[in-house]
Amino acid sequence: MAETVPLRDRRNMIPEMAQRFVQQYARRTGRKVTGISPEALELLLNYSWPGDESELEDTMARAVVMGVSETVLPEDLPENMFNMQDDESRSRFSKAVSQAKRDAIIKAFFDKK
Repeated sequence: MAETVPLRDRRNMIPEMAQRFVQQYARRTGRKVTGISPEALELLLNYSWPGDESELEDTMARAVVMGVSETVLPEDLPENMFNMQDDESRSRFSKAVSQAKRDAIIKAFFDKK
């Protein structure tokens, strides 16, 4: 039986795979998401990917569905992708992301009226 090489050992493939998943889920959901920001891509490249390709696919699907812009941004990625050392940093980050998403949803709601 052939062994599968872990995604963390094939980092050069992450940008292409991530973009393919973004396009796939944007098409499925009808969202206009066209790419991945350089900052988000850096986080993807630096993550250890214990879940391999299925984790990357789930991450990009979540980013497309939960994101508020046409580009996948760092705040669209799960918190575990960030190397935050303490609970206080994670808490501040989580609150900032929640507030940014809340503000974007409220703005989108009122812009449609």
